[in-house]
Amino acid sequence: MVRFIITKFIFIILSMIFPAFGGVVPGYSIKNRNGINKKNMILSEIIIFALVALIFDLKIAIFVYSIFLSIELLYYLLEKSKIKKIDKIIIISFALLGLLYIFFYFNQKDIINAVELAKKTYISFGISKVAVNEVFAYMSLYGFFIAYFYLFFVVFITYYMLDYKEFKEWKISYYILLGYVVAFIIKYIFKVENIYINNFIMIIKLGYVIYGSKEIYYLLVEKLKSKILSNLLVVMITMFLYSITFYIGGFFSLIDMDSFKKKIINKKDNNKNKEK
Repeated sequence: MVRFIITKFIFIILSMIFPAFGGVVPGYSIKNRNGINKKNMILSEIIIFALVALIFDLKIAIFVYSIFLSIELLYYLLEKSKIKKIDKIIIISFALLGLLYIFFYFNQKDIINAVELAKKTYISFGISKVAVNEVFAYMSLYGFFIAYFYLFFVVFITYYMLDYKEFKEWKISYYILLGYVVAFIIKYIFKVENIYINNFIMIIKLGYVIYGSKEIYYLLVEKLKSKILSNLLVVMITMFLYSITFYIGGFFSLIDMDSFKKKIINKKDNNKNKEK
């Protein structure tokens, strides 16, 4: 119990300093819950929450804990369902985005003050006022996507910690593409463009980009027989060919990937036999 309290508390502090560390907190918590009874677990969470509130602020503690505990709760709710793994990550990320919006709505003044303070701080470091304003203007335009991207990353890391051995089998449903198609039609056919449509399109694309990257990686591993080289190539492909990666992810979500791979292997075998 003591070890759990200390470790989780340290992870929470690290996640507040390095946001990318956020997924480790719920991942560690879920992984180690079975070894602690309910009474001690509740007591542990209360102690950790009190420590966070004492060091930082009550609002911050409530915000941080609501995010991490929501991930854990939703993980357990969806654990035994037949929903595909990446679909689960998307569902949880959307739920967290809604929670985040509610928090921001009721704390608008504090957030506006924090943004103004951040602007002044960056300017004091020698960064031009124009550059700072441009960055924050971009963040205001794509705030929903930026927030979703972080939440998706946190939930993704949580699931990866708990199920990394089955990562190759992670799937995404094709029907989520319907949201992208509808938003695409609204924007490009009916010429309705606003920050909500733009953010929604980017949000939907992210899940398929991740799935596309995963499938490209395993195809490269089969071909190149090198995980390191395959990782480097996938990162480059995803960065420089983002839209193509999305299309690949969408395409593979529409077909049975395993049967597709078998067809490729069978074709190779047939070609080899013909050459012989």
